This record gives sequence, C-alpha cells and structure tokens, in this order.
Amino acid sequence: MYLNSGSSSPFRDNQNRRLTKSLFVDFDKVYGMYTLKSEDLVVDNKVYPSLKKLYLDYSDTTEYLFAKDFFEDLDHWNILVSMPFFVPYITKWRTELELKLKAEALQAILKEAREGKYDAHKFFATKAWIDKEQDPRRRGRPTKADIDKTARELAFLASDVDDDLKRIKDGSVN
Repeated sequence: MYLNSGSSSPFRDNQNRRLTKSLFVDFDKVYGMYTLKSEDLVVDNKVYPSLKKLYLDYSDTTEYLFAKDFFEDLDHWNILVSMPFFVPYITKWRTELELKLKAEALQAILKEAREGKYDAHKFFATKAWIDKEQDPRRRGRPTKADIDKTARELAFLASDVDDDLKRIKDGSVN
C-alpha cells in the first residue's frame, strides 16, 4: 500500500515528483516516512525510523544496497545526498560509518591477536591502522605542494644570498 494515493510510489508526491525533504517527518507530516533524528521518532502512535540509524546499521559503504532497500532507486538516493539541507547529515553519517567499520575491524584483529595469530600481532605492533596519508611523519615522494613550497623557499634564500654577495663585492657591507 502506497502512502500517497495520487502516486504509484511512496517516494513520490501526488504530482509524481520524487520526495526529498518531504521524506522526513521533521519537515513534512503528510509524506514523511523517516526522521533525521538519531533515534526512531514516534508521532501520533506512528514510528518513523531514524534514517541515520538505518544507514549506520546497514554498514553499506557503497550505499547501493541501502539506496535500493530504503529509496525508490539509486538515482533517488543520489538526488537526496546532493540536496543542501541533507549534505551536513550525510557527511557526518559517512564519517561515523567509516569510524564504526574501522573500529569493528580493529576489534576483530585484536581478538585474533589475543588468540596468538602472528599477522594480527604484527598489525598492532606496526600500527598499521594509522592512515598513512594523514600521518605528517609519512615517508615517500613529496607531494607537488611540498615541492612547490620548497622551491619557493629555496628561490627566496637564493635571492637573499645573491643580494649579500653583490653588496660584499661592491664593498657596501653594513
């Protein structure tokens, strides 16, 4: 049974337009089917599931399966995640999901390490979970930005040295 009698889909309004902001009871009590709150919301004895909770529980980093199960289709989900009102929510949720999955993976590896598995011990001993891209002590080829910055610094120092040598040759040392 569809929520909207004038539409063939619960994800569309009476004029057959895809619902975006109206999907949330926080904004629209007629079409709303989810809440943006962290927990399910009960309004007039009706439970509105928390989309955040569903998203985190689903643990689908591709968002494909999540979109298929909770929206009309992937296009509908992509439209929603691009909406200005929704961007702050999905940004936080994606970060939280990434941390959740990382924490779960670390817990599983820690369990293996406690069971005496060598690779798991090595993983913790080498701190392999640290994101090497964000580690300021990382090694390897410098980025283009680092190269440009160093080149500017060297050029500035070279011009200072040239100026000093010129003054010494001219005998105008102060």
